[in-house]
Formats: sequence, structure tokens, C-alpha cells
Amino acid sequence: INNARRIAGGGAPNERVDGADELAELHKIYSDMFLSLTALREREQAILSNSAEGICSLDASLRFNDVNEALLDCYTRAGLLDGSHSLVGQRLGSIVSGQSFDQLEQAFEQARKKNDNCRIDIEFECGDNDFIGLSSSIVWSQVQKEFYCIVQDTTEKRRLEKLKADFLAMVSHDLRAPLASIELTHSLLLTEDLEQGTLKSVEIAQASTKRLLALVNNLLDLDKIEDASMEIEPRERLLLPTVEAAVESLAMVALQKKVTVIVDIQSD
Repeated sequence: INNARRIAGGGAPNERVDGADELAELHKIYSDMFLSLTALREREQAILSNSAEGICSLDASLRFNDVNEALLDCYTRAGLLDGSHSLVGQRLGSIVSGQSFDQLEQAFEQARKKNDNCRIDIEFECGDNDFIGLSSSIVWSQVQKEFYCIVQDTTEKRRLEKLKADFLAMVSHDLRAPLASIELTHSLLLTEDLEQGTLKSVEIAQASTKRLLALVNNLLDLDKIEDASMEIEPRERLLLPTVEAAVESLAMVALQKKVTVIVDIQSD
């Protein structure tokens, strides 16, 4: 009985029961159970301590029960902690306030009602127009009456998304508009009475401009592809026009290098 009480309290059995009767067998079962629980706790602690993501558990009143170092780092970078305080025993509302806490509280309540995983993304300002983005995944345990949370720092991901958006905006406005103007100029030149050699050069320049415009449009289409909002319609194309277009795009370079490119492809 004393050994069972010690194991229930997290301690090791300190009295050995020898023999072949039921009490000795029961003692062996309890001892083996203690070793299994100890290994499980060590494994759990190793995962918590070495995880790059913030991991914590909170009770039904949103009070922290267990917290790993990664979560402390996340909250410190977000300006919610000064780095010297522990979260264990504190309520979530004591470190997060205002609209951010309201959003988190709703997410916890939703996870409890649906008894399913709930995810929420929140940004915290940290001075100099900078921000920290934290994405929290919340699960409610009906048995333990606890919330389990995994918190990821999404700051770098969001910054990259902003850089991509800025780049696409630059491509759309600072590249496409000048190229469209150049193409229009080439179209006007083609209506003039030009020498055959000059006319050919203008046609090649116009074709190159159109290809650049197509590349710019392809970059803009990448965003649609990532959002799965682009519809693709594959169809067969003849090889000859594609090869001829590629050769024409390098015609001026080949001329300067005195290189002759010969295309020998059947028209069908």
C-alpha cells in the first residue's frame, strides 16, 4: 500500500516485496508501471524542452499548467514577457489583453465546444512598425479538462509573403507598363515605310517585347497558381512555331556572333 501511494504521488517504490504470492506479483506490476511512467515522463519532457515550437497546457480557466522554453521565447519576442517571469500558474489574460485576448478567448471556447482542433493567427506590435506573428493550434481534452496548444512563430513567413506581394506589385506596375509602351511604339514603327533590314529588326524587337510581357504575366500568374485559382487547359501545339520563335528571339545575338541557326523540323 505504501509503494502504491508513492507511485501515485510520482515517487519510486521504496519497499521490496519478495515471494511468489499475489502481493509480490502486485508489487512487480506496480514497479514495472513506475518504470514505464518514468520513461514516458522523460520522453515527454525531452519533446517539450527541445521542440522549436511553443507548447503549453492550460486549464479550463485559461491558467498555464505546463510551458516549454520555446513558448517563453515566442512571448518574450512579442513583448508579452520580459524574459524573467514564468508562465506557469498565470492566466492568459494577465499577459495578453485587448482585442488579441478576445480573439484567443473565442478560439479556446470554439475548441472546447467543437471538441476539435482550432487554429488562430495573431500579430503583436513590437515597436518601430515591426510585428511578431504567432499562430496557435488549440485542442481541448475532455478527459483531462485541459487545453493543449502549439504556438508557431510565423513572423518570417509573413514577411516573406509581404516581400512577394511587393515584388508582384513592382512587376505589375514598374515593368508591365513600360513594356506595353515599348510594344506600342514598335507597332507604330511597323506601319512606317522602313527598309527591309530595319523592318526585320523592329519585328524581332517587338517579338522580344511580347515575350518579356508574357514572362511578366507568368510571374503574376504564380500567385493565382499558389491560390489554386487558375484553370489549366492543356492542348497540343506544333513544335515548329515554338522552335522558330526561340530562334527569332536570338536572331540579333546570332547575327552579331556570325552564327547561323538552321531549323529542320517537319511542319506537322
